[in-house]
Order: sequence, then structure tokens, then C-alpha cells
Amino acid sequence: MSGLLTVFFDVSYQAILPSLVDRSQLVEGNSKLEWSRSGAQVVGPGMAGLVVQAVYPPLAIAIDATAYMASASVLSRLKQDEVIKPSATSVWHDLKEGLAVVLKDKRLRSIAGSTATSNFFSNAIFSILILYLVRQLGYTAAVIGTIFFIGGLGAFAGIAVSSRLARILGVGPAIIAAMVVGGLGTIPFALANPTLSTPIFSATGIPLLGTFRLDFNALMLMVGGFVTSIGVVVYNINQVSLRQAIVPKSIQGRMNASMRWIVWGTIPAGAIAGGVLAEVFGLREAIVIGVIGGIFSFLWVFLSPVRSLKHVPEAME
Repeated sequence: MSGLLTVFFDVSYQAILPSLVDRSQLVEGNSKLEWSRSGAQVVGPGMAGLVVQAVYPPLAIAIDATAYMASASVLSRLKQDEVIKPSATSVWHDLKEGLAVVLKDKRLRSIAGSTATSNFFSNAIFSILILYLVRQLGYTAAVIGTIFFIGGLGAFAGIAVSSRLARILGVGPAIIAAMVVGGLGTIPFALANPTLSTPIFSATGIPLLGTFRLDFNALMLMVGGFVTSIGVVVYNINQVSLRQAIVPKSIQGRMNASMRWIVWGTIPAGAIAGGVLAEVFGLREAIVIGVIGGIFSFLWVFLSPVRSLKHVPEAME
């Protein structure tokens, strides 16, 4: 149910943004939304690791549920009349129209392909990553939470530089560079192995946490997560802003729904692939395959008209 409702929420909030801000403010608007999203992603995993290990695991679920209620309360205060007329056509017609918009436009099609490929391989990695960190690297929940927390801080750096990079490089090159950086940032996940587990920092007797140990693997994973977060955020801010700018408001929802269907459709497939690869080749080998595949996700946008976009073009007719 959570996954189903998340789809509705993500499609809706991206579709309504062009009605809330001017076209020239889309990058700024998406940057501010990314501040909110990234802040939650940074604090959430770190908090979860500490709560699970130090207090009581179900409490983490209760905190999460409370956060959803708080979010709904804030959104209920949004007062904005949309200028879009309700569709008089069937749902199937709207679905086909949204897919046609994405698949017929080379820019949107390449973004969909790049994001879908990245999602496939990143979920192949992360579906088995926790298992690898616990079983083969021996990390506790607190250490894993710390790794994700430090890595997630890169999102704020990405937010700070996203619009500047678009101005300096051009929106298209910024999108490509961000995808390249995000892929390269996963390399430490392939390099981490038990031979690098010599402790760099270790503390025992920490209240509620017991022993807390950091090694070279943990430092590499923090750096890798930080770099990947920068790439992901810069990519998302600029490619979402591009999509919103070139697609008419009247079909924003259909375009976003179709885009989500394509790029999220690879998420469960990637998770299954990660499990199968781990079963056949081993946990670390499966992660290496996922890293290599993800690095080449940028080719979709690199080999498309997105590469030549210096400025956001006008909306399509």
C-alpha cells in the first residue's frame, strides 16, 4: 500500500510544481524540494540504525508512520487552483498519451532509459548490500546507519551546485556529468572486502550501542555514498526541471506517470536480479556486476540530443 500511494504522490507533486512557480523558477523549485527529500533521506537511515540498535525496532516504524501524518497535515494547507481542465478521455487513453509523449521525444526517451538503467543496477546492488555489510564485513546497525548518513550528506552538496553546474556546463552536459559521477561513486561498493577490515576507529562501552567500529571499508563506502549522492541529486534536479519545462502543463501528470512507470518498473527487476546474481556468483561478485552496469547508465543521455542542450528549450506544442 505504501508503494502504491508513493506512486500517486510522486507523480502529483512533480506535475503540480509548474502550476506553483514560474517556468524560470523550476530549477530553484526542484532544488528546494530536493533539500526536503534529501534531508529526510540523510536523517532517516542514520536515525533508523540508532533506534533499531539502541532502543526498540518497532519504534522506528512508529516514527516513520508519524512522519507520514505530519507530511499530510502540511500538504493539506496547500491552496492553489490548477489551470488544467479535467480530462474527458478514458484512463487507457491518458496512459497511451503519456507513453507517447515520453517515447516519441528523444530527450525524454533518453532520460527514461538512463534513469531506468541506473535504477535497475543500483537496486541490484542495494537489495543485497545490507546482507553483505552484515555477513561479510560484520557491521552493526549503528555502523551501517552511520555509513548511509555520511554518504547521504553529499545530497546537500549536489543541491548547492546543481543550478550553477547547469549555468556553467549547460543543462544537458550537467545531466550527463551528474550521471557519470553518480556511477563512479559506486566503485567503492565493489572494492570493499574483508581484507580491508582492519579497524581505524573502535570504541567499546558506548551507552546503548556497545562496540562501534569503523574500518577502511566503512570510510570508502562513506566517500562513495557521498559522491553518488551528489551525482544523483544534480541529475534529478536538472532532468526533472527539463521535463517540466518542455512538456505542456496539460499533460504533466500523464508524462510523469509514464516516466515513473518506465523508470520504477526496473526497480523490482533489479532487486530480483541482484538476489539471483548473489545466489549464483556470490554477494560481492553480484555487487561488482551491479556497479559495472550502473557506470554505463550515462550512455543513454550522452548519445542523445540532451548532450547539446545548453539551455532549457521551449515547451513542445
